[in-house]
Amino acid sequence: MPLNRRSVPFEVKAVADGDSGWEIAGLASTWWGEPDAYNDVVAPGAFAESIAARPTKFLYEHYEPIGKQLELRETDEGLYGRWSVVDTRAGTDAHKLAKAGVLDALSIGYVPLEWELRADGARILRKIDLYEVSCVAIPANEHAVITAVKSEPPPPAPPSEPALKLHLELLRRRLLRHGVTIGEHAP
Repeated sequence: MPLNRRSVPFEVKAVADGDSGWEIAGLASTWWGEPDAYNDVVAPGAFAESIAARPTKFLYEHYEPIGKQLELRETDEGLYGRWSVVDTRAGTDAHKLAKAGVLDALSIGYVPLEWELRADGARILRKIDLYEVSCVAIPANEHAVITAVKSEPPPPAPPSEPALKLHLELLRRRLLRHGVTIGEHAP
């Protein structure tokens, strides 16, 4: 079966929590509503089996991997997810464009497994095998959803205990060369 794509735009907001790294979050798909550009409508529960079976890939314009799934779940509104973005050329470009509101949509790559046709010709997707979610500029689904783009750089990793001990020993040796001694401290 061919891989179909369905897109949902999102509004960019800054995340205020203290987590580290770049993230993009939003609704990758919504339930019911008007058919998308491919004349598809997604029914609640369509993704349940697929997202329980495996994580999806996170791509830039359905082409280049830019991160990984942190969270993906069905909500009352649709399929909500959060994805980390890797500091690669494509990841950096996608993150900057999303932060600026230029990339303002999410899109999904999937295979429909169960569907029915509505009287108006729309395809109601009841079961979907989801493979990827992408940041895109032009979505198939024009329904606006709330999301976030987070850009705090990751905090520096604390030094390991062996590295800290080595650093202190090197510092002690430098001080000794200059005639400075460090006293012993009782534990």
